[in-house]
Amino acid sequence: VGDFNGDDYDDLAVGSPNEAVGDIRCGMVSVFYGSEYGLLNGVYYHQNVLNPAIPSDNEAGDQFGYSLVAGDFDADGMADLAIGAPGETVGAIKSGAVYVLFGAEEGFSSAKLVTQSNTTLVGGGDLGAEEADDRFGFALAAGDFNGTGGQDLAIGAPGEEVQTDKAGMVFIAYGKVGGAEALTTGMRLDQNTNSTGSNKNADDEEFGYALAAGRINNDAFSDLVVGAPQDEASSVDPVSKAGSVWVF
Repeated sequence: VGDFNGDDYDDLAVGSPNEAVGDIRCGMVSVFYGSEYGLLNGVYYHQNVLNPAIPSDNEAGDQFGYSLVAGDFDADGMADLAIGAPGETVGAIKSGAVYVLFGAEEGFSSAKLVTQSNTTLVGGGDLGAEEADDRFGFALAAGDFNGTGGQDLAIGAPGEEVQTDKAGMVFIAYGKVGGAEALTTGMRLDQNTNSTGSNKNADDEEFGYALAAGRINNDAFSDLVVGAPQDEASSVDPVSKAGSVWVF
């Protein structure tokens, strides 16, 4: 939910990640605009929609719309819509991607593709190459994690290989700061990040499977909650895959 067209009514986005467009089961998102009479007829978006032009094509299994979150990532006062497509093919690899539709007075004005290979880490470096079944975009959350006053986008990739298979990671793409372009740089989190206090990454822990944002300790920054449903929680049984939740 967010006010995507700036009319002071909240709008509703609904994902249909297995929707067939033509004969391709690629996924679709419907947006129902709010009004004084309630929700108006829906407008649908998929990867072959021309306005705004979404920078990719429909492919079977993309799962466009599997995850959704609203946030003002370009700091223009209107909500934008981030759409996860964890089955999206990037290059020739089915690794996942996120599409961001930027809100405007007449509806969405433009679209941006966010992948592991077109973003960089603050201070240099990248997120590494795409790998099959990374599921980048499987979970999304929005919040002001760095206290700049704009909203940032947290992206879960629970299938990411971090020293071991499907350990999982989260990428936080920073929103627009000053004159910088939104969602092009950020930081990554995994269970080797110093602040987690975790045992090291292990197979199939799926860190980043679920995400949520909120001001849990009531300071000026958004906090990020990360689910790892198959974490080998050392306080329970190191082989049990009991699961854990991390709060940053």
